[in-house]
This record gives sequence, structure tokens and C-alpha cells, in this order.
Amino acid sequence: MIIGVTLRNVKMDEIDILKVNKSIANYILKYDAIPIFITNINHFSSIASIFDGFIIPGGNNWENIDEEVLKYAYDNDVPVLGICAGMQLIGSFNGKEVSDNTTPINNDNHKSNDTYVHDIIINDGI
Repeated sequence: MIIGVTLRNVKMDEIDILKVNKSIANYILKYDAIPIFITNINHFSSIASIFDGFIIPGGNNWENIDEEVLKYAYDNDVPVLGICAGMQLIGSFNGKEVSDNTTPINNDNHKSNDTYVHDIIINDGI
């Protein structure tokens, strides 16, 4: 199984960096799947059919590639997991496009490298 993961653009020391939380990749690998990081919107359409599912991670906002991945997944019945802002993106999608008046909830905690942004609770069997 191949899982596509979109990346987040961050600036560190005036350098643009694409990043993903290592735990996302580790969980994909834990279940014997292969993570492939989606970095370029221009080439996505040429490789989109190789993916069995997608993860759109959290962050301060979503990227254009996230929207393209979501549209492809919707049109081709491919599962998508949205985390934080990724889930907000999924919630703002109407089957054709992202609502124009929808933007992610801004949370300055995302800028911290020292702490988790927020807690999550996973309930088994719900």
C-alpha cells in the first residue's frame, strides 16, 4: 500500500523547507505501507494513480497541493485522512472546490518546536 503525504512549507533561517512530522511516516511504515511525500503540484497528476490513500497533515494553513490531492481523492474514491488543518480542509470541500470563505483556524502554537500543539484523544470502538 502506498500512502501519499503532503508536506508543509516552513521557513527556517531564511531557507524554505518542506517538512512532515516524523510520526506520520513512522505510523505508515508501522503498518507495512510506503509513505511517499508529495512535493510538487505540477507533477502530482502524473503520479496520482499510484496512491492507495492520502494524508493531509496539520499546520497553520493548507497548501494548494492539499486542495489538488483532495480533489483527486474525491473524484477517484481514494481515502483521505486529514489531521488538524487537513481535516478543516476536508470539511470546507463541497465536492468540486474549497469554499472561498474558508480559511484554517490560525493557531500560533504551530510555530513552537518545544511542545505539542494540542492534545488528541483517540477512543477505541467509536
